[in-house]
Amino acid sequence: MFRKISNLFITIILFLITIIFFKSNIKFKEWFTKNVLDSHIPFAKISEKYESLFGLPIPLKKSSFTSVFNEKLKYLSKENYDNGVILNLENNLVPSIEKGIVIFVGNKENKKCLTIESAEHDITYCMFTNVGVKLYDHVEIGSYLGETSGKLLLYFTKNGEYLNYEEFI
Repeated sequence: MFRKISNLFITIILFLITIIFFKSNIKFKEWFTKNVLDSHIPFAKISEKYESLFGLPIPLKKSSFTSVFNEKLKYLSKENYDNGVILNLENNLVPSIEKGIVIFVGNKENKKCLTIESAEHDITYCMFTNVGVKLYDHVEIGSYLGETSGKLLLYFTKNGEYLNYEEFI
C-alpha cells in the first residue's frame, strides 16, 4: 500500500514540476512543444517503462478472465505490395503479431486500417471488414484485431521508414 501511495506522490510531483516549468520558462515551453507535442511519442515504450517501475496506472484486482481468442497469424500465400505484403489468410480472423498500443484506426487509401505501436516499430494492418479494437487499446500477441475477407495488407515502419516484412512474419 505504501508503494502505491509513494508512486502516486512521485507522479503528482513530476506533473507539478512540469507545469511550473511550462508556465515560468519560455525555453522549456518551446522545447516541450517541439520534442513532445510536435513529434511522435513512443506510447508503447513509455507504458512499458511506467508499468515496470510503478505497476498499472490504476490498480485493479487480478481478473479471472482468460482470453477467448489467442491465435497466431496463419496464411496460405503472400505477395509483395508497395512497401508491404498482402497475405491470403487461412481464416478471416486477424490476430496481433506483437504486443503494443493501437495508435490509429481509420481509412487509408480506401481501406479500413489500424496501426499498432510496439516497443520497436509500428505495424499497420489493412483490408478489414470489421475492426475489433479501439484507439489506444492495449493488445497482446495473438489478441483479436478484427475480420477481413481473406486478405490482409501489412506494413512495418520505424521512424517513418518502411521495414522488410520478411523479418517479422
